[in-house]
This record gives sequence, structure tokens and C-alpha cells, in this order.
Amino acid sequence: MSVSENHDLVAVNGFVGKPEIAKRTRGEQFLFVNNRFIKDAYLNHAIASAYDQLIAKDQFPMYALFLTIDPARIDVNIHPTKTEIKFDDERAIYALVKSAVRKALGQYNNTPELEFADKNVFNPVGFLNREVVHTQSPDVKTNKSYNPFAAEQQWKNVQTSQWHKLFDTNIDQKESVHTFISSSNEVSNNGLGLSQDAIDFEVIQLSNGCLATNRNGHFYIIDQRAAHERILFEKYSQNIVYRSATVQQLLFPRTIELSKTDYILAHDLLDDIKDLGFDVADFGTNCLIINGVPAETIKGSEKELLESLLENYKNNSGSFAGDKRKALALSLAQNEAILRTKPLEKEEQIELINQLFKCETPATRPNGKPVFVEFTNQKITDLFQ
Repeated sequence: MSVSENHDLVAVNGFVGKPEIAKRTRGEQFLFVNNRFIKDAYLNHAIASAYDQLIAKDQFPMYALFLTIDPARIDVNIHPTKTEIKFDDERAIYALVKSAVRKALGQYNNTPELEFADKNVFNPVGFLNREVVHTQSPDVKTNKSYNPFAAEQQWKNVQTSQWHKLFDTNIDQKESVHTFISSSNEVSNNGLGLSQDAIDFEVIQLSNGCLATNRNGHFYIIDQRAAHERILFEKYSQNIVYRSATVQQLLFPRTIELSKTDYILAHDLLDDIKDLGFDVADFGTNCLIINGVPAETIKGSEKELLESLLENYKNNSGSFAGDKRKALALSLAQNEAILRTKPLEKEEQIELINQLFKCETPATRPNGKPVFVEFTNQKITDLFQ
């Protein structure tokens, strides 16, 4: 969609992409001021805000905009590469760019007219040219000897004749059931994709997405998202190393078109992405085809999953001393970890904590930030001294 707006302060020309082609990865956003390529987070935000309610918050629209402005109103000497500039009136530029993009989007979103080749499309069969059809009443036969209460009476006789069996409970059976419940070492899988050993501590989920628990004489406040991220990171890291990931094959393969930069990146990481559990292959110019995804991931968003994986990898590629596998494992863990706002059932809370303390490094996230805060009895006492 073309953009063309002229103002005394600035002229905005170029093109912006349709909302439906927005992607979860950056790379197709270009800004030029007086024909000089620039990087400006403030103007990027102005353009993204023009797409409000049209694309998801984690999507990035495509655009190539050219701003023409009086050179006296800008300063190009604030960065050695001259890719960053300072405007004399940033707020006015922000408002004008946002307004120009919104106008282009508004013109695109006009409601199209409906055209029908068939002039009788609104003439349902038998409505306007209705014919009178004479029908014959069906014959109804009845069985006068049928008694609907006979079967019920028979069932009542069976129930009452065996009522005493309801109370014939063996004491040994009670004890064995109680022993089974108290000694069980498994809780069913309930949404986190984890398994756990049952334990007898209490957990409280706080409103800020933390879990509070007393374990082995120590009191912990645990960030549930950070805990899940640590668990998944170690699991995905092992899947890559041992190639042990379970792949869920898709009923219908999905194709994904990437920017040239992201396509080159994905092609370079293709083997490691497969080891994570993706069944993905090259599908021509800047395209990949997804035949399967890791079994633990959410179904129905395969395209967004792979795009988010690549975007997270860009942010994590500088970590782990350039270890691509760990950066990929962290990228997928960040994408799949539960949100802090997710309410957890009691079994899920216990399950999460058990799996956390089975990790090699339970106390910190992969980026080094803490997963939990620990208080000993003495530390709690000292707080009130």
C-alpha cells in the first residue's frame, strides 16, 4: 500500500505492508531520511502503533518509508555510522508519520462491494416460486400391551435385592487404598508437559505469578515462568545433544515465507532446529516447509512458533559464548514457558517445583537471573530483629 503525505514540516512517501503479511521476525523495516538509511526506534514505534488492533503485539509490519525534511531540522552527527539522526521536533514527526501510515491502512480497509454473477442468489429454492405440495399423513401403529414401567420395576428389584453389597466394604481394602494414595509417586500430566514425584509440602500461588512454598525447612518464593523456562531449557538442550526430541507430525504441512536474512539464518541452523524436534525442510526461494513440530509445543501455530524461535535466537545468539545449540534451546524455552498470569492447579504447582529442583542449576535462569528467593528460618527470624 502506497503512502504519500506532504506537510510543511516533512513529506512522507513509500510503501507499507498489509496487516495479514506481518511477520514475527524483523528484517523488512526500512526508513530513509533525505535518501539516507537510518535506524530510529521512535519512528519504528510510530509505524507499529498505526497497526494497533490490526496485527498481534509480537508481529512486525513490513514498510519502506522515505522522509523528506529540511536538513536544518535534523542532526546527523550523533552516531559514527550516521545511521541515527536527531530531529528538531521529534513529537511532530512521530505524529505525522503515524497519521500517514494510518491513512494508508484506512484506505486499504474500506469495505469492498459484493458482486454476484447469479441474479437469483437471493432467491432460495421454493421461497418465491413456492408450489403447493399435498402430503399424506403417515400411519401410526401402537402396541397397547407395552408397559414402560416394567423394565424400571425389574431394575428396582435388582437394586433392592443387592443393596447390602454397597456397604460390604472390607477394612483391609480401605487400608490398601489409603496406602496407595499416600505412597504414590506419580501425578498425572496436566498441561506443563512434565512428570513428577508426589511430595507432601504446601504451595500457594501469589497474584504476581510466584509460588510460595516451604520445602525441607526452607521457605521459597519461586517465579513460575522462570522455573518453567529453566526446566524446558535443560530438556531442550538434552534433546539437541542426544537427538531425543519427539516429533509430532502435522496432518497438513505448513509453508512459511521468510525474509532473505531470516531464511539464511534458518538455513544455517537447520540441522540444530531438526534436533529440537522440528521436521522442516527447504522449500524454494526464502521458503521452508514444516512437516512436524516438537510434541510438547502448542498445536495450530506452527508458523508463528518457528518465526518466534528465529526472533528469540537473534536476541540470544550472543549468549553462551556463541554456542548455537544452547541459544536455540533457550529460544524455544522462552517461547513455550508458561506466563506469570497463568493460574495453576495444585498438582501443577507441586509438579513444577519438583521438576525445578531436579535441574542441574535450579537457582538461576539461563540468562543468569534468579529463579527463586530462598529464606532459611534464621533469615526470616533476622528480618524481625
